[in-house]
Amino acid sequence: MKTAILVADLDGTLVDSRVLDELRRQRKWKECVRRVADVAAFPDVVVSLHDLRNSGVSFAVVTNSVSFYAEAVLRHHQIGFDALVAWHDTSLHKPDPTPIFEALKRLGGAPRPPTYGLGDAADDCRAYHAAGIATIGAGWSTTFDNTASWETVLAHPRQLSALAGTSTQK
Repeated sequence: MKTAILVADLDGTLVDSRVLDELRRQRKWKECVRRVADVAAFPDVVVSLHDLRNSGVSFAVVTNSVSFYAEAVLRHHQIGFDALVAWHDTSLHKPDPTPIFEALKRLGGAPRPPTYGLGDAADDCRAYHAAGIATIGAGWSTTFDNTASWETVLAHPRQLSALAGTSTQK
């Protein structure tokens, strides 16, 4: 039985993709995929998420990027997930809660406690609030918006272990 749900943003939260910002703005997704090796996972994100999933936490990625780019980034960094909701999966996008609700549907239904939303941007925070789930700010992110109304801000991905009562520290 799953112990909790974590819904997370991709770019700026799990990975530092600033090197692709201009290509992403121009929606040159095929070039972004060709340069996926230039995208760095934030330190300890991969092991922390792996440990969470192994401890029974369901994990979904919700991104305003296209799916084939998101899948390439996740595959490159070996970040496993239970559901992925990308740009073309919903007609409305963050900060609207529709993609969050779609992720929860793909995980088996409505939010059930404990359910958390992890992000770096104000749009992430607003979408999670609108979906009625607890907000966690990725304080480790180079693009973290500390002006958003996060309920909790984590300084390091290892702190995610508290979601499942596990320890991802080595």
